[in-house]
Amino acid sequence: MQEDYAAPLLTRGEFEAIKHDPLLILERGTAAIVSLQQDEAALKAQREAVQLQLQGVNTDGKFNSQRYREAMDATAELERDHRTLSVRCIDAELGNKRLAKVVDELREEKEALREELQTLRGSLDSLAEQHADAVAAIAAAEKAAPEAEAKGKGLQEAIAKKIDSLDALTKEIVSFTNKSASLQRKVEKLGCERLVLEAETVALEQTTLQQERTINYLQYEAAKLGEATKARTSELVEAKKQTAAMLLELQLQVTRAEEEMTRLHNAVANEKSLTGRQNIWQAKELHAKTEDLLTAHQELARERGGVKAELAFVQEKMHRLQNNVLVVEKQNQVLNETLRQLEEEDELLKANYNKRKKQAVEEMTKQSAIAHQLNAELEEAREKLYLLNSKVCKACRSAIFTSEPPSPSPRKG
Repeated sequence: MQEDYAAPLLTRGEFEAIKHDPLLILERGTAAIVSLQQDEAALKAQREAVQLQLQGVNTDGKFNSQRYREAMDATAELERDHRTLSVRCIDAELGNKRLAKVVDELREEKEALREELQTLRGSLDSLAEQHADAVAAIAAAEKAAPEAEAKGKGLQEAIAKKIDSLDALTKEIVSFTNKSASLQRKVEKLGCERLVLEAETVALEQTTLQQERTINYLQYEAAKLGEATKARTSELVEAKKQTAAMLLELQLQVTRAEEEMTRLHNAVANEKSLTGRQNIWQAKELHAKTEDLLTAHQELARERGGVKAELAFVQEKMHRLQNNVLVVEKQNQVLNETLRQLEEEDELLKANYNKRKKQAVEEMTKQSAIAHQLNAELEEAREKLYLLNSKVCKACRSAIFTSEPPSPSPRKG
């Protein structure tokens, strides 16, 4: 109690630094409580010493100048301790008010975070619904794809019988297409990994927006794929019709050519006297018709190759959409796990904070009661000292002090 008391009032900078940290607040309060406990122990020791002095005076029945000086020193010391303890009680009350204000601010921030969490949960629910719609659309597209693929296979078999000479070229085209598709899948895989890493580092709101854009893109791609499938199906049907018509036309031309050749042979047999120029002209006409047939056959083969390439492109696009759906599902799982961990940490921090806050409030209440009790005991000791002072004779007081201390009822020794 002899040292100067340092008030626990916080500066503006210290208050701003710890107002958002409950652990620092509790540490500050604990330090103040420990200091009050030490001061309480010192006051108890001084009070016991004063009581022993009073008991010695009452036992001896004598009071000399030395004891009076010691009693006055103890009185002054008790008054200083009383003032110091009063200042500390006021500081403790101010600290309690500040702590209550900080707790209210933290509670408001907690409510705001809870509202934001509810908003994020609503956003996740809407994303789950959109994801379900996208999965349903993709499933419908997958159901329609086998029918188109079966039709394409039938048409490919019919075309393969007509254009065996172009199979080698078709295989090379398919091989290059598969290689490009494999490279594209690798690039998309790397892109997916990069997106996953970015999704783990950015905030939850940005991840939610990215998922919304991804789902919208999947819906657009699914719709576009459905339209492309329908268009390709209609094109395949139309191509089949055109192929049948062209085959009929080719057969008709071949029949006509055969009839024409038969007629020409008959004419040659019947008209051997015709000039060589007429035979040459007929041979040229036959050669021109044969060239036309070969040109038509090559155009038909090119069209079939284009249809095969487009069908392979559509299949690859479907695989890419399926991979995108798997990526979105994994991202949703990661977000759900993160949300669950945040909720558990929030509950644990809330429980710990409430427990430590309750303990600190109980301890401060207890220390405040002890401080009031000590004040009452100090007042009682002061009254006893004043009564003891009143019993000292005037000669003793004159011998100890240069001026007479105030004495309400002095007595002669």
